[in-house]
Amino acid sequence: MFLFFKKIFTASNLFYFLFFFLFSKNIFSWNEVSCNKLNALSYESNEFLSDKCMQNNNQGVMGEYIQLYNSNGEMLFITDEYLNSDSVWNSDFSYQFLKRDYVENRILSWGFGNTISSIDNKVEEIKFRKHKFAVKRFKTDLGVGFMSTGQMLNHSWDFLYFNENLNLEITSDLLNKILSPMKIRGRF
Repeated sequence: MFLFFKKIFTASNLFYFLFFFLFSKNIFSWNEVSCNKLNALSYESNEFLSDKCMQNNNQGVMGEYIQLYNSNGEMLFITDEYLNSDSVWNSDFSYQFLKRDYVENRILSWGFGNTISSIDNKVEEIKFRKHKFAVKRFKTDLGVGFMSTGQMLNHSWDFLYFNENLNLEITSDLLNKILSPMKIRGRF
């Protein structure tokens, strides 16, 4: 029986399980779909290939997720969740997403490093296409990255970018370059 579970929970499968468990509000509501089936979320770049796309429609909250990578050691994870009605999010979920303990747990559980060298102490707010995004940069023994989130009316979106290049500096130009190909219908 133990060997059965050991085969199911390989490092790769465990990564996906932990990612969706921590990243979504209800793990069992996400279904993998072809990326061209996503209704609201897309990433239009020749530099990244989509690896996995998922949709969620659970209890009035709809969501879409896309996982991208390239041969340069870059990975990008984007989630957009929105309410079906004219309601608005009644919490500060986007700021909870960037709390230090939460960021540390995600980095370590997703395998983006064995040790964390640094995480921004303050949340930086940037403007992108007239929207505010909260950003925290981080560095580990395996690479650098940033976590970003935004919330407006009935939409909440989260981004995670990771690059295996330890010498890369996460600048505002890089943030714009990474965010620019992203499209969320009805928002930007």
